[in-house]
Amino acid sequence: MTPETTNPPSLLLPLALARPSALVVLPWPKSTVMLAIDILRSMHVVDVEPTRMVVAQEAAKAFLSEVPMHIKLGLVTLAGTAPVARQATIDRPSLVGAIDAIQMQYGTVTYNAIVLCQAELFPDHGIDLG
Repeated sequence: MTPETTNPPSLLLPLALARPSALVVLPWPKSTVMLAIDILRSMHVVDVEPTRMVVAQEAAKAFLSEVPMHIKLGLVTLAGTAPVARQATIDRPSLVGAIDAIQMQYGTVTYNAIVLCQAELFPDHGIDLG
């Protein structure tokens, strides 16, 4: 046996390890994210420093800074009601203002908040908010 038949030439090794790759941009008809934040009075609990609410607000603002600017973001708050605190927009300062303006409430309507987020994301689908 000759050395050429037992060992492949070293030039072919990188080719054998190479894998095809390509950046593929897929169309996305709607680039909107709705944040739903719990504003129940229990968010004042201090099991997380300084409070659950402050941590949630900080996390929401950190999320805003990470999302690409072309993606619209909106805010729904949920407690006894689930209003749209800020409709979807690319205006990040107005979202930060809405997050900072959150006031605690009583009650819980998690289901309503989820349905409201869907209605905001898909306004032409006739989602019943009643």
